Amino acid sequence: MKLVLIFTLLFFGFTLSATNEQVTCSGGYVNGNTGHCYKVLKDTKRTWNEAKSECEAQGAELASIQSSQEWQFVKELFKQSGLDDHIFLGGTDAQQEAKWLWTDGSPVTFSDWSPGKPVNGTNWNCMVAWSDGSFRWVDGTCSNTYFAVCKKPESLLDKLRVISSAIEDLKEQNQDLFDELKKLTEKPCLEGWSYYSPTDSCFKILTARFYWDEAKVACASLAQGSSLAKISTAEENYFVIDLMTKGNENFGFWMGANDISNEGSYVWLDGSKVSFADWNSGEPNNWRGNEDCGHWKIPAGWKWNDASCKYRMSSVCQMSASG
Repeated sequence: MKLVLIFTLLFFGFTLSATNEQVTCSGGYVNGNTGHCYKVLKDTKRTWNEAKSECEAQGAELASIQSSQEWQFVKELFKQSGLDDHIFLGGTDAQQEAKWLWTDGSPVTFSDWSPGKPVNGTNWNCMVAWSDGSFRWVDGTCSNTYFAVCKKPESLLDKLRVISSAIEDLKEQNQDLFDELKKLTEKPCLEGWSYYSPTDSCFKILTARFYWDEAKVACASLAQGSSLAKISTAEENYFVIDLMTKGNENFGFWMGANDISNEGSYVWLDGSKVSFADWNSGEPNNWRGNEDCGHWKIPAGWKWNDASCKYRMSSVCQMSASG
């Protein structure tokens, strides 16, 4: 449930961030908020075929216009460019007179022809935006040299750049959530250890049978900060029991709880008092005055029991995932 909540918050946060930031097109292209980027070729005038080749060399095409919204944007781009001459678009009827197509072969469905245009003369086969301030379309001679406008889809790289920026912004705003997500999605424990996120702990079962003192040393030798297990909640206890049931032990598993220093006052190895406990009925009872070490007792249904520290049994080791 916690993981679902985190992903939900991150999803909505990212959606808000991403929708508020437009893709910045590279190479001098400008985003038209149409899923495409546009660039006016104003370095030099070219014939229609030269302009087409130059656009293609940039991974684009001579611009096709598919809607009034797109055309309004391109006209504003023309005005901002401050050009004083006509501009080639990507329409042509060179293949079949009066059948206007874009350079990708698709038909011209949206248009903004000047009154009486196109003339559809045999020498006027290329679409031109006329430089009278309205930029209405005319059919012109393809060998004339004009400026031109290229168009290409937003690139994956450009989109990833925006996504990366949005994620970084979101991360700064929600650092705690990202830290928690990192804990949940990464493997924070060493190989062979099991992660328990509520206490940010890693657990490992030692199936070899040791005395309690030997088990303490064995756990400590596994990694820095590793020790016999310390259990803080019922949920954590259930988690560890689930790990132990996968082993072959038939009697019990050592934990860190003990009353070696003060009979009847159980503490963990770090010296803290045992606050949560799941003792079996009547336990701990220090039977025969020689039971100072706590363990999970399998015949008692995994309940806790005090036993002589000189029994040999398996063990549960624990360490912080944060080091």
